[in-house]
Amino acid sequence: VTMKKRWISFLSLLLALCLLLSSCTAGTGEVTLFGRIGDAISGFFGRATNLLSGNTPLLLNGQAKFKFVTDGQCPAEWQTLLSAIQNKTGVDPESADDETAKTVRMGLNLVEDITLSDYFIGFDQGDLLITAKNEIMLAQALHAFRTQYVTGEKANAGDGYLYLPTALADTGEKVALLDEDGVAAYSIVYPEGGDTHSLDAIGTVRDCIKNATGVSLPLQSDFLSPSNIDAACEILIGLTNRPDSIRATAELDSASYYIGISGNKVVITATNGYMLEKAAQRFAELFTGEGAAASRETPALALPAALSLRHTENVLMLTNEQISDYTLIYPAAADTATIGYIRTFLVGLQQLTGVSIPAVSDAARPLATNGGKEILVGDTNRNASLMAKAGLLSGQWGVVTAGQSLIVVSNGENALRFALQELLVGLSTLAREQNTVSKNDPDAFLPLLCVPVDIKLGGQHAPDLVQMAAAPGAIGENGYLLYRNNGSLAAYNEYITSLKTLGYKQHTTNTAGKVHAATYYNATEILNITFAETDNILRVAVDPYSDSALPPLTATPYKGQTGVDPLFVQMGDIYTSVDCGMSYIIRLCDGTFIIIDGGWTDATIANSLLQKLKELNPLSGKPVIAAWIFTHGHMDHIGAFLRFTDEYRTEVDLKSVVYSFPNEEQTLIHGGSTVNRWQKEIRNYIRRYMDSTVIYKARTGQKLQYPGCEIEMLFTFEDHIQPKKLSYFNDSSLVFRLTLSRNGADAQTFMMLGDATTTTAAILVARYGSYLQSDAVQVAHHGYDGGTTELYDAIAAPVVFWPCPTSSPSNGSLRFDNPEWSPITRTMLGRDYAKALYVACKGTVALNLTQIKKRSIVGSGMAAIDAAI
Repeated sequence: VTMKKRWISFLSLLLALCLLLSSCTAGTGEVTLFGRIGDAISGFFGRATNLLSGNTPLLLNGQAKFKFVTDGQCPAEWQTLLSAIQNKTGVDPESADDETAKTVRMGLNLVEDITLSDYFIGFDQGDLLITAKNEIMLAQALHAFRTQYVTGEKANAGDGYLYLPTALADTGEKVALLDEDGVAAYSIVYPEGGDTHSLDAIGTVRDCIKNATGVSLPLQSDFLSPSNIDAACEILIGLTNRPDSIRATAELDSASYYIGISGNKVVITATNGYMLEKAAQRFAELFTGEGAAASRETPALALPAALSLRHTENVLMLTNEQISDYTLIYPAAADTATIGYIRTFLVGLQQLTGVSIPAVSDAARPLATNGGKEILVGDTNRNASLMAKAGLLSGQWGVVTAGQSLIVVSNGENALRFALQELLVGLSTLAREQNTVSKNDPDAFLPLLCVPVDIKLGGQHAPDLVQMAAAPGAIGENGYLLYRNNGSLAAYNEYITSLKTLGYKQHTTNTAGKVHAATYYNATEILNITFAETDNILRVAVDPYSDSALPPLTATPYKGQTGVDPLFVQMGDIYTSVDCGMSYIIRLCDGTFIIIDGGWTDATIANSLLQKLKELNPLSGKPVIAAWIFTHGHMDHIGAFLRFTDEYRTEVDLKSVVYSFPNEEQTLIHGGSTVNRWQKEIRNYIRRYMDSTVIYKARTGQKLQYPGCEIEMLFTFEDHIQPKKLSYFNDSSLVFRLTLSRNGADAQTFMMLGDATTTTAAILVARYGSYLQSDAVQVAHHGYDGGTTELYDAIAAPVVFWPCPTSSPSNGSLRFDNPEWSPITRTMLGRDYAKALYVACKGTVALNLTQIKKRSIVGSGMAAIDAAI
């Protein structure tokens, strides 16, 4: 019926036209009339033609007949399409009535059975779908729809209308990498002499095509060119000598890559290997992932013929080819410590990349003059710095980006130091990922350094102390010390309160003599806070959680054992090569052991130590060492451990070690390179051979709990007046008190002085006074200088352990056998409190708690000593 009406209308129009023509004369009105009549006829025939040819109107008579719907993908391309439709037809494509039944729907995965290299434009149950499996191909579909069906020469669109073929099912033209027989139609061409990243990119492309098709495309360098380059079907990876590679690469910057097809050339390129590898990975994701065209029946891979993808990574290009457009900006009011941190950062960056980035104050450069390419450090006058710092609590730091700026902020000087350290570590990791590191030259510069714009680093570290005396000092390995010279007990309590506010948890709190101590921790750090009333110094010793563990608060008996008789053992066979050294074994009430030092590196000493452990071991199986404590890093104290673990580590079970070694700079002052090397070896042995061995960093105020034993740390080297470099390495020796009992009964205390110096002795007496009183004492520094009369009188120990030889093994000079040697020790032995003496050179002695309590000399060789005193 509709068709009949349209034909009647058409005949009526022709009749009217004839009548008008018979009466027309020349004139402007007549031309206008003819023009309108011509438009009407054209429009009518156009509608009639579309009607007869099976087209579907998206727009008709100036009205949108379909609703245009998007899922939000490719928003720029979608808006470009809508604008093109409106410009071509004069109709707003989004003006359709909300109740319109049909839609033009754009989005991902709207139809099945298309490959990663397809798009689909066509009708499905009356709706028009524009879809693909990924955004790249979806953008290609939108581009094709606009250029072919809206603005192209063959487009069926005009004033007020837009038609599409009802049978439309456009998937785009393809380029097949294999021929009909499944044989490779393309070869992969790469530039001669490519770097590792480029080679990885080549491998990625070749492997992904093989995985998708089962066919390995042939490889060849651009050095070997076919006779007719233009006719060869090639996948060009990187900057080959082919014109298509050269043209595409020339249009890229260092943060971009290109994937496209130009005739019979597939071009995958970038200006550097890092970006080329990203391009290859993108190619693999786009065209050979799940949903690719390959199958066992049709082993083929087709790419879209119109492919042209130019992508710029959203990065800050800090350096490239040893050039940088960046300037570091720091606050004009920055103090000396901050300038030092910045200098260390810039030197590290220069050593990494070969680029020397200039640094100026924010006053010298008040506004960004280089496109905002700045590294902002600290509280600069830039709004970006202020915004990045907002919300940071004390001790927190952050690294973020804003525009083209890299921003480093902190709340506190110590936190800024960490921020720059962590940033340099992060940049080093990025540079090693982005560059090819020559195995023959590991110190070569890494010239390319891209920072992702979404980089976000941050952390919480110990908050600064108010009126902090100086920059944080290193205290061994990765630990550091914050301190305030004019401290107070109120400041100590305020600092602890601030830690609680920041989320730190309390581990222990302790007051001994005039020393107040507490241990707090979070996920990254352990803080040992002390305030000594004797020097009014508030100290915060900070150890990374990765380098240390929290000391045990409770003792857990090994396998539930509690009935073993505790022993205190002084080893007597450690003076075979040197006249120093000391070695003690403590057997605990659960049958495990604590070893203190161990002696020199002699094989006989290590073997003797093992045999004594086996002899005293009441448990089945190998001896269990609950803790091995090192008083300090001299070889006559730690050497035995190195030899012992080297030869006998599989014959014992070492649970933990306890030490506090100074950093390398401090060690070299007096300890020398040998001590420095062996201190490192201690750490290396533990990491290399004893992964399950726990490390406890000794800090003043700590109490370590073992079955029937408590160890209280009274002095570690950071207790010296700070800042103080070690002029004497024995100043780094631990001092601790060991309380041994039978499950809490018959407790006896042992003051272990290690190689304490006279400086240490003065600090101990001033801090603790009579709190030092103990049942037994180990003579300081083997009887050389170290112990003082004031210290020994404060300890007032009835039982004395003297780790010394009778004479020097090297030159025969008398030690214990010389009645004038070690006068301070002999003065102490003449006091009324001294009841019993055990000298190591007279033989190994193992004493139980009852024997210690009786204050009597027992064991082999002691009668002569008794007579001597």
